Amino acid sequence: MPARLLLAGLRNQLERYAAPTGRPAIDARIRAAQVNAAIRFTLGNMLANIINASLVTVAIWPTAHGPALIAWACAVCVFALYNISKWRRGRKHLPLTRVSRSMIAKATAHAFFLGALWGLLPAVWLPSVGHEQELLVATLIAGMVGAGAFSLSSLPTAAMAYVLTITSGGTIGLMRGASDNLELIAPLFFTYSAIIIYAVHGTAKFFEERTIVEEAVKDRSEVIELLLREFQENGSDWLYELDADLRIVSTSPRMCAVTGMSAEELVGLYFPDLIDRSYRDKFLALTENGTVFQDFTCEVSFAETETWWSLTASPIAGKHAETIGWRGVGSDVTESKKAKDRIVWMAQFDPLTGLHNRSRFRELAGEALETAKRKGSKIAIGCLDLDHFKEINDTLGHPVGDELLKTLAARLTALPGGGVTMGRLGGDEFGVLIEDADDRSETTMRMEAIIAAVCEPVKIEGNTIRVGGTIGVALSEDDDATIDEMIRNADLALYAAKAKGRGKIECYDPEMHRQAEEKRALREDLRTALVHNEFCLQYQPIIDTAEQRIAGFEALLRWNHPRLGLLPPDRFIEIAESTEMIDAIGKWVINRACSDAMSWPDTIGVSVNISPVQFYGEGLVHAVRTALERSGLPARRLEIEITEAVFVHRGMMADKFIGEMNKLGVSIALDDFGTGYSSFAYLTRFPVQKLKIDRSFVSGQRAFKERNAIVSAVVGIARTLNMKTTAEGVETAAELAWVTGLGCRQVQGYYFAKPMNSEAVGAYIEAFGSGSSADIRAAAAAPF
Repeated sequence: MPARLLLAGLRNQLERYAAPTGRPAIDARIRAAQVNAAIRFTLGNMLANIINASLVTVAIWPTAHGPALIAWACAVCVFALYNISKWRRGRKHLPLTRVSRSMIAKATAHAFFLGALWGLLPAVWLPSVGHEQELLVATLIAGMVGAGAFSLSSLPTAAMAYVLTITSGGTIGLMRGASDNLELIAPLFFTYSAIIIYAVHGTAKFFEERTIVEEAVKDRSEVIELLLREFQENGSDWLYELDADLRIVSTSPRMCAVTGMSAEELVGLYFPDLIDRSYRDKFLALTENGTVFQDFTCEVSFAETETWWSLTASPIAGKHAETIGWRGVGSDVTESKKAKDRIVWMAQFDPLTGLHNRSRFRELAGEALETAKRKGSKIAIGCLDLDHFKEINDTLGHPVGDELLKTLAARLTALPGGGVTMGRLGGDEFGVLIEDADDRSETTMRMEAIIAAVCEPVKIEGNTIRVGGTIGVALSEDDDATIDEMIRNADLALYAAKAKGRGKIECYDPEMHRQAEEKRALREDLRTALVHNEFCLQYQPIIDTAEQRIAGFEALLRWNHPRLGLLPPDRFIEIAESTEMIDAIGKWVINRACSDAMSWPDTIGVSVNISPVQFYGEGLVHAVRTALERSGLPARRLEIEITEAVFVHRGMMADKFIGEMNKLGVSIALDDFGTGYSSFAYLTRFPVQKLKIDRSFVSGQRAFKERNAIVSAVVGIARTLNMKTTAEGVETAAELAWVTGLGCRQVQGYYFAKPMNSEAVGAYIEAFGSGSSADIRAAAAAPF
């Protein structure tokens, strides 16, 4: 077992010697380096073998002469001459680049054979020679062991085979001899051989490591040389070398291609002459420092087109550390420079109109505000919004809308007079900055000129387009104002201007901010109003004048705000619609109205208003059906009031919803008829059961003749289409007589009752049923 382990270990060691890295290509090159190193000593070694064999033969001939000695000497000489001849024939192939394992094995076999020849000398003739010859043979053997091991140290297997065979022969000779000092000489001989083998092993390992490093360096150098050649011939960058006077000493072909000049024209040229004057001084300053500089971007002046270079260079030091020249790399960065400039431009300008974008406009306005504060002057910030621009996109398409924006932007920037900066804040909203705005009337005139320019017609693709403009203006009234506050104030003024009508100019007033803050606070409070049960319903009766009965009650939503008191819907419905809370509120209203109506007589219905925003989702039909099921209210007693805006913006959804309501038996009333779009196509397309005439036609400020014509026409249309009509806002007996005289059967207004709480509805119904006008008025005056 130990012998088998020993053999296995020996095989592993020999395998490691043959393949030190485990990578065939590298190992083949390492073996070649080992063989090349050993071959260098071939001629000297073989000549030494011939001389040593001849001398030892002559020396021991008197005591050991015979044919065997002659044969041994001839064998050594023939082997040596054979290797010399082989070496001479193979010199032209040196150095070897790849060596196989078989060549290492052959070299080991040759070393073994040579060692065996020299091992025969002490083994056979050492016992028969005299003491003088013993010393000669021992010295020769020791020298041959050391010299041979040294010359074969790059080939550890060959060196060990050589040393072991000679050592074995010497051991046999010592054992056959009759030396008195055998006990001392033999250990010394073995120790000497072991040291040599250990040294061979260490030398071979060092040789392998050095060869591996040299091969790696060689490979890296070849790669670097290849890359450098590729870089010089085909790379986008180029190399250049300058002398101490910054004249070109050498350059790569790529620089010739970039400059359009030959190498002869470039060599000797003063390098700064290639650089544009605006960057030349900076380049000279960099070279005067005598230190490395990197990525110096400059414009060059030799080309007709705009060209940019990026230069990197390091100084060449002389014997006394002085700068005697420069070596560097250059590259054409024109495209990347233009791309970066484009990015910078896009970061500051609107890509469509070319005006300053929102962030850059804010920066410029902020700088102008600081300058105005130092000078003690004022600036004006305006927010310009285009009127009806969405209609242009919807009807003519976004490309036409984009062209319109570009045309208007060019028109605005061309307005006469300085001190005005325009910017596009987003969509169809523009920012206007007026510096030196101390004269408010002049500032207003400039804003009016902007609106006038916007209102002028524009022809695009055969279409004549007219849009208007509305502007909100904020002035820097005090030193504490910030630019963000001014832009916010201008925006608030814009909203106020839109509320008053398009095409106007409105200056900021602190009341606008107060209202905006109140609206924001209401928005936050509205989020918890349902949870805290702050909503309530009030009911206003709808009277059927023909039958002298209560036809129903309209449910009117109120918010019992903990701080502001009872708020009507016009204070918070718009907020609920914009914050997507209208669905939850709408469901609550339907459920509560149906539940309250169940306590009324079966002949009295309830009318509930629906916001157009509620038509966005699919849950409206489900909400109505659920409210009817939970309350038990018959569908015929529920009336849903919608406005004409539903048909304009939610036509398909409204059609589906009305169809579902008709299937359930719920009636549909068109509220505020006559105040919106009032398209008669809606009345024929959608199955509506009632038209509600807006209060502005009943008790409004319009001329009676005009109101009379409108109400009469609406009643006539409703009668023709078999619809009911309800006149809203009846406040006097004269108005009641008038609308009923025109044929309107149902009326609603303060003449009969103001909106009341659900608790007061029962008393009102009882009083109305008794027929006593006094009781009716008393019930109507109940707390609400």
